[in-house]
Amino acid sequence: METQTIRKKPTDVELSLLVHLMKNEVKTEDGMPLDFKDHTFMLPIYSDMASLKQDIAGLKAAQITFTTTATNAVLWLAKNRHIDIIYTLPTFDDIRVFSGGKVNRIIAQNPIYDEWVTNKDTMEQKVVGDNVIHFRGTHTQKAATMVSSDLNVYDEVDSSNQEVIEQYSTRLQHSTLKRQWWFSHPSVPGNGVDKHWQKSDQKHWFITCGSCKKEQYMSWPESIDMDRKVYQCKECHSIITNKMRREGRWVKKYKNRSISGYWIPLLICPWVPASEIIGYYHDKPADYFYNKVLGLPYVGGGNKVSQQQIYQNLTPEINKQDGRIVIGVDTGKHPIVTGK
Repeated sequence: METQTIRKKPTDVELSLLVHLMKNEVKTEDGMPLDFKDHTFMLPIYSDMASLKQDIAGLKAAQITFTTTATNAVLWLAKNRHIDIIYTLPTFDDIRVFSGGKVNRIIAQNPIYDEWVTNKDTMEQKVVGDNVIHFRGTHTQKAATMVSSDLNVYDEVDSSNQEVIEQYSTRLQHSTLKRQWWFSHPSVPGNGVDKHWQKSDQKHWFITCGSCKKEQYMSWPESIDMDRKVYQCKECHSIITNKMRREGRWVKKYKNRSISGYWIPLLICPWVPASEIIGYYHDKPADYFYNKVLGLPYVGGGNKVSQQQIYQNLTPEINKQDGRIVIGVDTGKHPIVTGK
């Protein structure tokens, strides 16, 4: 495995977003200070976002504050890097809840954002300084027209319409920047965020065992002792503490790739004890555990149709299509039915 440790000194631009967050004591939508102690793994991601040097793919577990990070980043980028931004979620209802319930509340909790944003009551866009953040769904092709962008941010990629996501990339054509961020808990291999993660430098969060000093990244099930219900060193089986998990560093698997990729499982989150991971493993379906806890794509018998299964259902019998023909596909979410 080819690795490269991230050791370079951040530039002034990369640091400036973090300086803004700390200087202005930026708060979450609930009025709580941003937690940098337990979210040290997010600090390089903030710097990465501020630099705008690369596209970013975040293969992540659920509820690890990536959306809060992206929200702060796009507000700062629109104001200070003077770019127009498209921010997508799967549906318009998602946008309504996100824009009103999260973005507007973050703005209300932070005087600096209240000063920057002039039209806080508009759900589909925020004017930040001289630039605009457009909030869009992916439910129709029309949603991906009419506006141009320098940066597209695709939140919850795997629950979005993939064809419309591709259509949004055309809105970058007149930009000299043309940046894109994809982040989501994954679904199946090769789909959504995993497709872009596979093309990235695939950074893993490496921690150091306090006993044997072995550097390693956390993985399932090797990093958890099921009997003791603790995180453990994969080499000497000593306990891995929360402090060790906090004091990690991002390491690239591949050099010289154009997409900056981050894998963020709950295993690296200091506020999540090993007992909680074990509980998810026993109580949740396999796809939930892999997708939303480990932040990994998952193939099970019910969530992907193989080529072999398609061939097994082919028949030489000709369907005369008499009467009304109905073809149905059950995705497990919203059934798609077309009739003739």
